[in-house]
Amino acid sequence: MSDDRQFSFTLDDLAREALQYGCSLGERQLQQFDRYRTLLAEWNRVINLTAISDSSEVLVKHFLDSLSIGRFIMSGDYSGLLDDAGLLDVGSGAGLPGIAFKIAFPELPVVLCDSLKKRVNFLEAVIADLQLTGIRALHGRAEELAKDQRFAGRFPLVAARAVARFSVVAEWCIPFVSLDGYFLALKGPTVQDEVAESSRALRILNCSVKEVMVSELPLNMGTRSVVVVHKDGPTPSRFPRKPGEASRNPL
Repeated sequence: MSDDRQFSFTLDDLAREALQYGCSLGERQLQQFDRYRTLLAEWNRVINLTAISDSSEVLVKHFLDSLSIGRFIMSGDYSGLLDDAGLLDVGSGAGLPGIAFKIAFPELPVVLCDSLKKRVNFLEAVIADLQLTGIRALHGRAEELAKDQRFAGRFPLVAARAVARFSVVAEWCIPFVSLDGYFLALKGPTVQDEVAESSRALRILNCSVKEVMVSELPLNMGTRSVVVVHKDGPTPSRFPRKPGEASRNPL
């Protein structure tokens, strides 16, 4: 039987729901989210950015879900993490969570990276169209960029959303995190199993799971989790391994 339910979720709803994550969205920010949604739909006809096309689902499953990392920032004295290098979004894809979080926190320095040049072109187009400042997009694989001294161990906050299994994405992201910084993995409802099987990887990478924040999206659109990983010590120099190896042979 087909599912003929019609969901309606507006920009005003986004503003209301975002408050639970510590994100207060003004009129300009809502206009930017609206334009972002339009650009995403237009570019998605040309390159594969997302399987989600419904307007309400984009607001909930992409934008609101991305803003869930604000819950971590507001849950303790973590605002100082964002003062200098800010946030790195690894495997940014359509700009999530990085661009969404930049819109919500305009003063936050943000760097986006993605391995596909077409997606980086989209990210740059969104940045220009929305007139965002203090944000840039890098073209390259995480395994290679993390070996660059301009980026290795430079970010107090690194995020990745729906990129790979937890142990794999941790190997890609932890090398970017500064000592005592945090990696935030935005995942689905079954992430606890992935975390449980990753104890060896976390130990090797000198990091530990601080907590898993679980939230329910509105309109019964699903359960989301943010895994908060603390960088306890320096990352061994051999990580991340060569491109593709973490996926083929997880820690």
